[in-house]
Amino acid sequence: MLQVYQNISEYYNFLEEAVNEQEEKNKVSERAYGVEDNTNSGLNLEDGLQKNKAEADNKKDGSNLGKNDIAGENITAGDGCYDENISDGTKKDILNGGLENSIESGEDRVVSNSDGEKDNYAANSENGIEKEKAGDNTGTVEQRFNEGGTDKVIRCPSLYDVLIDMGRTAKYSEIIEYIKKVKRSEGEEQKKLHCLDVLTKMCKTAAKKEVEYIVSHLPENINFDRYKRTKEKLMTYMEIDVSPYIKIVDTKRDKVEFDELNKLVEGVDRDNRNELLDVMEKIKNGEYEKRNSDRFVEGLRKRVYAMDEAKLRGICPNPEYLTFDEGLKAIKEIEEGIFLPELKSNMLQLIDKKLTALKTEECELLVRKLKRELDGKISNTSKIHFYDIRKMRDGESNDKESSFVKVAISTYAYAAEKYEYPIIICDSSLFGSGKDGFIVTPDHIFYKGLIKSGSVDVKKINGIFSKKNGLVMLHMEKGCIKMPCTLSKNDEKNLAEVLTSFVDYLKLKPESRSIKYMSKQEHKIKCCYRCGHRFRDGNICPKCGSSFNS
Repeated sequence: MLQVYQNISEYYNFLEEAVNEQEEKNKVSERAYGVEDNTNSGLNLEDGLQKNKAEADNKKDGSNLGKNDIAGENITAGDGCYDENISDGTKKDILNGGLENSIESGEDRVVSNSDGEKDNYAANSENGIEKEKAGDNTGTVEQRFNEGGTDKVIRCPSLYDVLIDMGRTAKYSEIIEYIKKVKRSEGEEQKKLHCLDVLTKMCKTAAKKEVEYIVSHLPENINFDRYKRTKEKLMTYMEIDVSPYIKIVDTKRDKVEFDELNKLVEGVDRDNRNELLDVMEKIKNGEYEKRNSDRFVEGLRKRVYAMDEAKLRGICPNPEYLTFDEGLKAIKEIEEGIFLPELKSNMLQLIDKKLTALKTEECELLVRKLKRELDGKISNTSKIHFYDIRKMRDGESNDKESSFVKVAISTYAYAAEKYEYPIIICDSSLFGSGKDGFIVTPDHIFYKGLIKSGSVDVKKINGIFSKKNGLVMLHMEKGCIKMPCTLSKNDEKNLAEVLTSFVDYLKLKPESRSIKYMSKQEHKIKCCYRCGHRFRDGNICPKCGSSFNS
């Protein structure tokens, strides 16, 4: 859309306002860069632009304005681009109204009309002045007026020319705005591209000067806030590659942080765990770049790690040679102690692995022993279930038998200790659901009937008997306790006899099933897993004939 001026003076006023606005913007304060504070700025753009201002002032001399400047030698009407040689003095003469006084007739700047045309021109002009409506405000503005009966044309700078001229001393952010204005304009494409090319070069030059000025005025002891704001400001200069400048800023800050962190670490007591951890947290939460803080934190962590590792080795020198009781004691002490999480978790896992292996082996030995003793004595074995510890422990337990075992344990043996595994399950539920019956473990007998449920420590059992009212166990303090059982009377009697002998074996806890014994790799004195008899020579028990290897 063409900008219409009522007269040439109005256009002069437009240029004067534009120049005044530019000169005002050139009076940039420290805050123009957006990275300074009141105490340690060091960035005075006035100093940085003194040279540009001096050069601009030298050009603002209108005394040498001549005909050629007015006649169009320096202002080209045809291409709509403001020649870079036009001086600020010429522009000032235009603003002061000197242009009208300096106009002289010229063949290439005079539009002669016939008498009839002159009459029509004068009749259609306001105060003898008319602006040529040809295009938009991005092209050269032409002002026509009549002087001494002769029509004259003044060609003034276009929007593109003015923006380029203003860009010579403008800041980077201002030139960016000029570029946006040009992109939004609707001028001739060729002129528009030329203007954009010139402004882009100016933009890069301004950006480089401002960035260099910012970096060169940074203090050696740059604080964290100043450092962050400086980097943020540098990242706004998108027309140039600022990575080398950011690297300079990073280097300055790295030196400051290294000195601060080194001083902080040097003052810590290396044998005081709490003090080491306090300094670690202080560094983590401090205003330091991660690339610098990480190496100091890691150094402190390694020191704490060594201290904790030594303490853990004092509690458990070698998990492979732990007895079960030693393992339980070590677990309790470690769980209650304060150690680095990764160390604590790792040691507990090693001990747990060892204790699980020991108890797994014990459970398998006891299951094999009870199986041998019940072999051929129970006619209806559908209600008798031996615990397959490896199958249940390894998660391969999606079959019907495994589901039954899980139901039974979760229903009435849920109070068993972590390393206390079932040996046998005798089901007495109506439909074989596993919700009623009894479970024998190395340490307890858990039971649940229609009315009562509970558990009894095997150490307090004086025997298991088959009576008229069913299967009972004799508690040394509570007397007879009925055990739920739906086996036939003969099977019940045989089961009672085997269980009584087996409970006695559990109570005696012979060396063959002690965790300490099983944790040994070699045995000078062998102990039979079946009957508990001790012997030295051979692998066959001389008492019961059981193979030691089995």
